[in-house]
Order: sequence, then C-alpha cells, then structure tokens
Amino acid sequence: MKEYTRKVARQHCRRRLETMRGSLMVMVDHWGGNSPGQGCLIVIPSKRGLMLKILDPCCGSKMMWDDRENESVIFGDIRRETITVTDRSHGNKSGTRTLIIEPDVMLDFRNLPYPDDTFNLVAFDPPHLFRAGEKSWMKAKYGKLSENWRDDIRKGFAECFRVLMIGGVLVFKWNETHVKIGEIQKLSDHKPLFGHLSGRKGLTHWLVYMKHNKRVGSDSRLTAATGHP
Repeated sequence: MKEYTRKVARQHCRRRLETMRGSLMVMVDHWGGNSPGQGCLIVIPSKRGLMLKILDPCCGSKMMWDDRENESVIFGDIRRETITVTDRSHGNKSGTRTLIIEPDVMLDFRNLPYPDDTFNLVAFDPPHLFRAGEKSWMKAKYGKLSENWRDDIRKGFAECFRVLMIGGVLVFKWNETHVKIGEIQKLSDHKPLFGHLSGRKGLTHWLVYMKHNKRVGSDSRLTAATGHP
C-alpha cells in the first residue's frame, strides 16, 4: 500500500481545495503522527470574496505554514534576523544551516498592537525550550523560554484571546520536551475543544480553542443554542 506521505497529502488537499479560494490550510509539521499514515490538517474555508484576518504572533521562519505568503495572514515575531549556525544533523554535509526570520510586523506576543476582536484565527506557537545553547540550531529555530516563562505564556494566551473575534479560533502548538502540556494549560482559563499529537515521539501538541461570547458559560447551553437567556 502506498505510504500517505506529507507530499501526497498536500497534493490531495490542493485538489480538494481548488474551488475554495481564500481558504487557509495549516499542515502539522512532522507529518506521520504517532504511527505511519496519521497526521493532522486544519482547513478554514472563507466565504467567496471575504478575506480572513489571521495572526501568527510567533512566526519564526514560518515552518508550519503551507503557504508562507498567504495574504490573509499577518506574520509577526519579536525577531528579524538571518542566522547561520553549526548543525550536522540529518546528514547535513555542509555543517551549517541558515535560518531566515522575516516577519511582516515586529511585535511581542505578550502585548499585541491590535484592537480587541480583530482576527478570525490566531496561530500561537511560542518558544517551548527551557534549555538550549546560545548558538545552537534549536535555539535559532524555536527560540528559548525566559526565566519568567509562565507569566510570558499566560500573557500570550490572554492577548491572543483578546484580539480574537467572538467565534474565532485559536490554534495552539506546544512541544513538551522540557515543559509538560498540563503545566501550560494551567496558564489559561480557556479550555480546548480538541487536540492532536504529532512528532516522532508524540511530544508535539496541537490544541484548538474557540472564543465564546462572555455571557455564555459552562451552564449556558440553552443560551448558546437559542440566543436567549
């Protein structure tokens, strides 16, 4: 049976999305999940003629994006730089790798420069490494948590939800190599709708949240369904 690879998946999705112009496709990195043939694809269709407003406040080198020039997305990061570091992993014969971080907007995810209720979707992929060499490829690629990382992530969650429209979606990515996902989930009062594990060791978590109307609480299902108290 032919292996359902990342390349094959992309080709299949592009064929399926030919009539969905303006749609956003986010492909989970490390296609393959916990076993061959598994993976995760998030497709957000837009109405014809309606431009989605999407924010990635920690874009880095835009590794997870299928279309790194998507006009619906504002790519933001606190860094703008080109980094060449020593790296001989994965059979890299040159011994070096170059990473280009070129956001549309330089910003701090802890204090986003946007009004409330601005975006349909926010992709929040903050640094997840607590220990990384200052000149390492891992630090260049993923960034590094500060000593105040709990406050940083807590503020990041709050800001991402603040700039989301009511009914907007937050896609959160976290690798628990150094910090478990349970510790991260304590830093936000919002609860995910569902999630997905990926990566060779199953350490990368993708969690999907939705911003609800403030009047809709855990005991307000009737209000949510009918619009009446």
